[in-house]
Amino acid sequence: MGIFKDINLNNSDEKIIAAEFTKLCECTYGKLSTRIYAKTGYNKYLADEILQTTYETAVLNREKLLAHPNPAGWLNKTAANIYYKLRNKNINTAKHETEYVEYNEYADTSFKYYFLDKQSEAGNTETVTAMIREIFILLTKKERELIKYRFYYDLSLREIAKKWNLNYDSVRKSHFRMLKKARKIFLSKFPDYRR
Repeated sequence: MGIFKDINLNNSDEKIIAAEFTKLCECTYGKLSTRIYAKTGYNKYLADEILQTTYETAVLNREKLLAHPNPAGWLNKTAANIYYKLRNKNINTAKHETEYVEYNEYADTSFKYYFLDKQSEAGNTETVTAMIREIFILLTKKERELIKYRFYYDLSLREIAKKWNLNYDSVRKSHFRMLKKARKIFLSKFPDYRR
């Protein structure tokens, strides 16, 4: 655990504090990392970022941590707070991404094949973009998000369900209803493209 090598030691009291701190961190690392990996759905990069930030915070507040009646609990709580901050930041970022993804970015995804014939290669990009724009205007924000995650980011329905904290069946049903609604909109707006 190389993070603890950079602690400045000026006198013997600080050396004792550093030794206690290092021992505490080494003892709690295994359990804490297991908890964080499970909490993040075994997302290695996110879990590593949370652990690193937790221990950096612990280094900065080592005297306060060692004076705490439950130092392991302090580390767990700090890690949980960092996890929730990152999760909320990612959720807010995802909300803004949905609003700003351009329609033409969906023209090259498999979403178009729910409406157009695969053998005709779904026409040119401008036509497909115009069609997708017409469909998106009449879909709800949640349906547009579902399209973004499913077709643009190529997430499975299970991954989307996990991201939204919903069960798989409700996301699957929403996905089916959204495709049915989008197909109905498409056929009403572009009757010449019936398969």
